[in-house]
Amino acid sequence: MNAILEFEPAPPRGRNQPYHRSEAISQRFAIMIDFHTMLRHLLISNYALIDQLEMEFHGGLNLLSGETGSGKSIIVDALGLLLGSKASPEMVRTGCDHASVTGVFHIDKSPPLTRFLDAQGVECDGEELILKREISREGKSRAFINHQPITVSTLKSLGRWLVDIHGQNEQQALTDSDAQLALVDEFAGNQDLLEELATHAQRLAAIRSRREALEHSEKEQDRLADLLSFQKKEIETAQLKPGEDEALNVEHRLLANATKLFEVANAVYASLYESETAAARTVSLAERSLETIARIDDTLAENVEQLRSARIQVEDVALSMRDYLRKIDISPGRLPQVESRMAEIEKLRRKYGSTVNEILEFHRDVVQQLQTLEHRDEELESLQQEMNQLSQAYLSKAKTLSDRRQRTALELEKALEHELKELAMERTRFKVQFNRSPVEFSPTGFDAVEYMVSPNVGEALKPLARIASGGEISRLMLALKTITHADSRIKTMVFDEVDAGIGGRTAEVLGRKLKSLAQENQILCVTHLPQIASFADHHYFIEKVELRGRTVTRVEHLAEDDRINELARMLSGARITDAVKKHARELLKQSRN
Repeated sequence: MNAILEFEPAPPRGRNQPYHRSEAISQRFAIMIDFHTMLRHLLISNYALIDQLEMEFHGGLNLLSGETGSGKSIIVDALGLLLGSKASPEMVRTGCDHASVTGVFHIDKSPPLTRFLDAQGVECDGEELILKREISREGKSRAFINHQPITVSTLKSLGRWLVDIHGQNEQQALTDSDAQLALVDEFAGNQDLLEELATHAQRLAAIRSRREALEHSEKEQDRLADLLSFQKKEIETAQLKPGEDEALNVEHRLLANATKLFEVANAVYASLYESETAAARTVSLAERSLETIARIDDTLAENVEQLRSARIQVEDVALSMRDYLRKIDISPGRLPQVESRMAEIEKLRRKYGSTVNEILEFHRDVVQQLQTLEHRDEELESLQQEMNQLSQAYLSKAKTLSDRRQRTALELEKALEHELKELAMERTRFKVQFNRSPVEFSPTGFDAVEYMVSPNVGEALKPLARIASGGEISRLMLALKTITHADSRIKTMVFDEVDAGIGGRTAEVLGRKLKSLAQENQILCVTHLPQIASFADHHYFIEKVELRGRTVTRVEHLAEDDRINELARMLSGARITDAVKKHARELLKQSRN
């Protein structure tokens, strides 16, 4: 798909003129494309050496250059943080409480992306998506989409739709067998099949674990059965009742204090009802006397009712005390019986639980374990049947996946060799060698792969990890990423020093390849090579400067003359002569042609 990008940007500033967002936003874009995702604006605050840095990016090839250690890769790392990579307190600039990275993306409104945003509850009315990530000095992290808080995992999932970052670590991972297999699956579009296979593998692992537990040594199982049987019998012999311990504690307290309870309750009964001076008798006399004068003065009628109520209450309490006295058990034989039962329960509590209810719960568990042991053979047979069925389903899926991988590998080999011809590796032969995975029922199937390479005519194919140079791995990675994304959505691609280990004519070929990729993808590229930098549509110069006693990273969008100076610096270093400048102009002219 061809992208038609028309820009009318404000003139780029020179190195001594700052590049402000207000000027960048004044640029007018007319984007005529069916769908296209690209990073428009990046704002970094208090991140590593960066205090405040704003960059406006464009379609095509955006090139970042500068001295070693100037902060080019820091900008790429900050973009990675914005897309969900792991946060660390060390990222926060010294003396600051928090760091933040904000990115503004122009996005397509394709149905899959729209469904993803809807599923996350993210409102997106227009074609602009604002992502923000914050980290604090304490290590806390927050993420936002269009100012709505989201989880970092959601941010990471969305990041896969927007940007692919390819750097030195990814090139090193290219020699890893798992990474090589993942690239084959990416090229084949095997994600759905892999998820189904992983589900089967997880279930098989769970069944195997259960079987191993049941198939533990027979003697050990017998010893366990004997122990469980003893525990079951000991608890059942005690014939415990729920809550019995609490009832015994209450009864023991009453029995231990029976004499005192009887004496006090009897004294209360006598003082209220039975003695000559009992309260009930005194109140009754006062009630009758008050009734006599109330017949003369009826204002005392209410007082008569109050005394009558008081007498009735006193008599009720007295009768309650009489009934309580009848219930008090002062039998000397009951207390030892209660204490013996409590001691029996205490013995069980030390073994099986702090309360009778917990002991009974332990008993239920013991019974269940014994039933499991008694039906162990039946369960083993059932698990074996389920394992056989799952194994057949797994092997069927794994074979389907393996067949698809091997067919795809042939296409991958042809496509990669074609790409390598364009990267000055036209004599290179490439093969995906399949081996059996050492992991049985692996979530990724029973395939293990190894990339075999022969860079030169007449040499045998050998493992990539043993034969390829740094520059060859860089080009292989670029070629692989080009073809594995051939059918993917157009997005921003970031290449961080993908030119490591190469130079000369190969660097020029790599620059042309990046330029070609930039026809349909927005490319951000960090490079030290002038041959690659000369192909840039937009060139940014990154430098470290000292400002008010602190080292900070600054960026300038280079105008034509400053771009020639930067190419000259990349060609010759600090000493720039007229001849070097002439070479830089010629390099720029050739790249445009």
